This record gives sequence, structure tokens and C-alpha cells, in this order.
Amino acid sequence: PQGCQPFNRGAPSFDHTHVLKMAFVYHLPFGAGQRWVTSGPAKYILGGWQTNGILTALSGSPLTITQSSSFLNTPATSQVPDNAGKLDMIKGRGPNQLWFNTDAFVPVRTARLGSAGRALSWLRGPGLTQLDFSVFRNFEFAERYNLALRFEMLNLSNTPHWSNPSTSCGITTTG
Repeated sequence: PQGCQPFNRGAPSFDHTHVLKMAFVYHLPFGAGQRWVTSGPAKYILGGWQTNGILTALSGSPLTITQSSSFLNTPATSQVPDNAGKLDMIKGRGPNQLWFNTDAFVPVRTARLGSAGRALSWLRGPGLTQLDFSVFRNFEFAERYNLALRFEMLNLSNTPHWSNPSTSCGITTTG
């Protein structure tokens, strides 16, 4: 039916509307041919160091609220619940914390599509922010021989990456 078309439209589950990815390389200004500490033993200790990093930040993916049972009797079409009121984004993180107000959805008990729709663009899971960082030093022994000493840290701030909350309406782990 024509009235059902808006309920089946929405952003794809892999959509991250906002994505920022930045990389940087910075040669520290110490040692031979640099601005500071150009002579003496300190130029060998402090010279040749470089820092690198990759900053990744992206918004969460859209969530589709579903329900565990379907009364539609149609294969490959999942039942969506009714929207029962204003949705509050609580954005709790960690075990037993709600990401959204689960009382905003009520399971449908008849053979019809619910009003919640598919892939609600305004209901998104947690995003991700991560900084990967490295420091390394190049040693030159001769024209043909180089040695690199590297320190690499993935997720430097040790920020947890939360998965999307459960979106099956009517079960205890929803939200």
C-alpha cells in the first residue's frame, strides 16, 4: 500500500553521517640541520625524532527498532513497533545503562506495520573517537644502513568503543 512507503525508507545501517579522519607527521626541530640543538652530544640524542598520528571521529550508525515477534506473515519483512511518545536520548554508556528511553516504543500485536519506521535517522548508536599515535627515531649508520626505533600506541586515550544497543522492542535488554 502507498501509505506504508515512508515506513520502509531510512538511512542504511552502515551510514555514519559525520566522519573526520586526520593524519599528521611532525619532525621534532632538534639535531643536525634543524632549528635547535644543532651541535654537541645532545644533537645525537634529541635529533631525528618524529611523531605521527591518526585521529578518527565518526557519528553512530542509525538504529532500527524491531520487535521479536511478527504478525505480518511476510518473509523478509520484520515487524516494527509503534512509536508511543517522545523519545529521550539518555546516552548512558556501559553495562546496564540505557542509550534511549525504551518506553517510547510499544510492540504491535496485530497484522500491521508499526509507526516507528525503519532506520530512524535521528536515533543513532554511539559514535567513535580514537587517536593512534607513534614516536620514532631514525638512526643513520652509513649511506646504506638505517635503523628505526618505533613506539606505537593504538587508541592512545584508551577510549572504549561501545557497540550499538539492543533494539528489539519488548525484551529486557532493549536499549
